[in-house]
Amino acid sequence: MDIEKSSTLSGYKKTMLECLQLYFPNVSIQDLDEAVEYSINKRFRNTRARLSNSYTKKNYWNTLLAWSDYIDSRQPITNAFGTMFKKHADCPNPMSFVIQEFLAQRSKYKAQMFQYPKGSEEFEKYNLSQSLEKINANGCYGTLGAATSLLYNVNVATSVTSAGRTYISTASLLFEAFLANNVLFGSVDEVLEFINHIVNEKPNRKYHDEEILNHYITAEECFAKIVLECGFRWIPNDDELDIIWRVINNLSQQDLNRVYYKNNLYEFCLNTKVSDLIVKILQKLKTPYFVSLKPPKEIIDDLNYFTDLLKEFVYYRYMYIDRIIRCDNMIKKVIAVSDTDSCILTLDPWYRFVLKLIEGKELGISKIDPLNAIYFIDKDEFGDVIDKSQISPVYFEEPEEDYDFANDQIVEIKKLTNPIVWLKSDYVKYSIINIMAFVLDRLMNDYMLKVTENQHSRADTRKCSMYMKTEFVMTRLLITAAKKNYASLMTMQEGKLIPEDEQLDVKGIECLTKSGTAKSTRQALKKILLEDIFMAPTIDQWKIVKDLAIFEKKIINSIRSGDRKYYKPATIKALSSYEDPMRIQGIKGATVWNAMRDKDLPAIDLEERNAVSIAKVIIDRGSIEKIKEKYPFQYEQALKLLDLTTDQQTTDKKTGQTKIVKKKIYNDRIESISIPLDIKTPGWVLDLIDYNTIVNDNMGGFPYQSAGIVKLNKNTNFSNILQL
Repeated sequence: MDIEKSSTLSGYKKTMLECLQLYFPNVSIQDLDEAVEYSINKRFRNTRARLSNSYTKKNYWNTLLAWSDYIDSRQPITNAFGTMFKKHADCPNPMSFVIQEFLAQRSKYKAQMFQYPKGSEEFEKYNLSQSLEKINANGCYGTLGAATSLLYNVNVATSVTSAGRTYISTASLLFEAFLANNVLFGSVDEVLEFINHIVNEKPNRKYHDEEILNHYITAEECFAKIVLECGFRWIPNDDELDIIWRVINNLSQQDLNRVYYKNNLYEFCLNTKVSDLIVKILQKLKTPYFVSLKPPKEIIDDLNYFTDLLKEFVYYRYMYIDRIIRCDNMIKKVIAVSDTDSCILTLDPWYRFVLKLIEGKELGISKIDPLNAIYFIDKDEFGDVIDKSQISPVYFEEPEEDYDFANDQIVEIKKLTNPIVWLKSDYVKYSIINIMAFVLDRLMNDYMLKVTENQHSRADTRKCSMYMKTEFVMTRLLITAAKKNYASLMTMQEGKLIPEDEQLDVKGIECLTKSGTAKSTRQALKKILLEDIFMAPTIDQWKIVKDLAIFEKKIINSIRSGDRKYYKPATIKALSSYEDPMRIQGIKGATVWNAMRDKDLPAIDLEERNAVSIAKVIIDRGSIEKIKEKYPFQYEQALKLLDLTTDQQTTDKKTGQTKIVKKKIYNDRIESISIPLDIKTPGWVLDLIDYNTIVNDNMGGFPYQSAGIVKLNKNTNFSNILQL
C-alpha cells in the first residue's frame, strides 16, 4: 500500500511517529517509520462506502479511505450527521442571509430592551420583540424538516440538530476541562496524543517558564497528575503505566511544566506571578466590573495578559472526537444544566479561590452594593473579607406560623431570630466572576473557531457565527429531574443588575408557572421557594416540610370557608366549538353544575364562552349518601347524572359489523364541577369536595425533592411520610 498517496494515512502515520518518538527517543526515525508502515499494512482494513447526493438523487460508491481523502482534499463543509455541503464561497446559501437578518434585528431589540429595568413595560415590550425574532430564526429549521416546504431536506434538517449537539458538547467539555480538569483519558493512546499536542505547541510559546512559574515540575509530579486524569471507561494496567512513565521521563523540563499545567487552572494560578496579577486586577478597579465583554479601561491590559497566560499554559485547544458520547456519560463538575444552545455552569470554586487571594487586601471598589437585594449569610463565612462597618447582627421577635403535626393544626409562635448578617450584594463578587467570564469568552471563541476549521466552514471574509457569552448570573440554582425544569435566583442579565422583585426565574415547574394553577398557589409556593431555599443561608428541610404542611392546611381551611381561590381556573368555549364537548373537563363540570345547582343560582350558558372555577369532587353512589337527607334535590340529580347515557358506535373486531350501544357519560363517577365566577361554593359541593386531589393539584409539582426531601412511597402525594 502506498501510504504517502493517501492524506488520511500519511496524517495518521505522522501522528504515530511523533508519539513513538516520545517513547523511543533514541530509535532512528527510519526504523520507526518502517515499524509504522508495517503496522498499517498489516492491520488496515478498507471497506466500500456510499455517498448519496440528496438533490440529484444519485449514489456514488468508493472506498472509505477514498472518501476520507476526498474530504481532506476538497474540504466540503461537514458535520456530525455525515452530511457534506458546498462552501459559501462556491455556492452562497440564501437561507443564511435570511437567518442573519433575523438575528441582527434581534440584537437591535435586545439593545433597546436593556435600556430599561427588567419588569418594566418597555423592557417586556422589547423582550417580546427579540423573542419573536428568535422564533423567526429558529423557524427556518422547521421549514427544512417539513415535508410540505419547498426547502424540505431531511438530511439538512437533521444536520442542524446534530450540529447543535456537537457545539454544545464541545462547549461543555471545554468548561469541564479548563475549569475542573474533568475530561478524563479513555486510553493510553489518548494520553500520548495529549502529550504530543502539547509538545508540538513549542514553536508558538511566547512566555518563558522561569518568568512565570515558582518552580520546575518534576517527572513524578507530572506522572501523578496524568495518572489521576485516567478513568473514562479505562483504568491503565501496569504496562500502560510504564509507557506513560517512560514518555514523561523523556520530556524536556519545559514540556514537563506545560503538560502539568494543561487543564490545571488552580495549580497554575497559585504561582506567585499569576496570583499577584489577579489581585492587581481587582485592586486597579475603580468601578465594579459588570459586563464581561466590556471590562473597565483600567484593567484591560492586565486582563488581556492574564488571559494570554491561561491560554498558553492551561487552555487545551484540541477536539475530543467522541465529545457527544463523553458529555452523555461523564460525571460533570462544572456544568449544572446544558440545553440546546446554552450551559449553566458554576464559578463558585473560582470565586472562593480568588476570595482567599484578596483576603486582607485593600480594594478600590466597595464590597457593598447599597442598592441590590439582601442576602442572608453566616457572618463568619468570608472572614475578614467583609467590611464589618457595613454589617451588624440583628435580633428581633417576629410572629411566625408553625405546624403542630400531632394535632394537625397551624399554631402561631413568637420566635427570637438567630443573629444574621444582612449583607447587600457584593460588587467584588461580580468582578471576580466577570474576570473568568472574560477569559472563558476568549477561549470559547477560539475553540469554536477550531471547530469550524475542522468542519471546513471557516471563512476569512466573515466573523465566526458560533460563539458563547455570559447571559445570566445566578446566585442559586434548583434543578429537578425533568428536562427543562429548573428555578434560579438571577441577579444579573448581560451586565445589568436585576431588581429584587424580578430575580426569581422559574422554567417548566408547572405549579409555579402554569396558568391553570391558581394565582394564590403560585404566589404561596414562590414565597416558600424564595424564603426556604433561595434566600436561606442553609436549606432547612424540616422548615420546608412545615411550611408546605401549613400551606396545605390553609388550602383546606380556605375551601371549607367557601372560598374558591384554590380551585383550578379555566375558560370554556361554546359547545359548538368542540367536536366532542363531553371530553372537555370544563364542559362536563358545567353540565353537572347546571343539573345540581339550586334554582336561585345562575346556570352556565353553554352556548357562550365562560370563565369558571373547577372544583374537584367525589360523586359516586357511595359518597352522595351523606347529602341524601340534607340536600335531597342534589341527591336525586346526582343519581340521574350517574345514570346518564349517550349513544356510541362500536365495531365488532371479529365480524367487522358496527352497532350502537349505550355508554354512561360519567362512568358512575363525577370528578369535577365547574362553578361560575363570583359564586360562593354551595354547601352540598363542600360535602363532596375531594380535598386530597385539590391539595395535590396545587402542591404536587413543588420541587421539594430537589431540596433533599424524598418520599418513601412515590405513588402517593407529597404529604406522605417523608425521609430527610
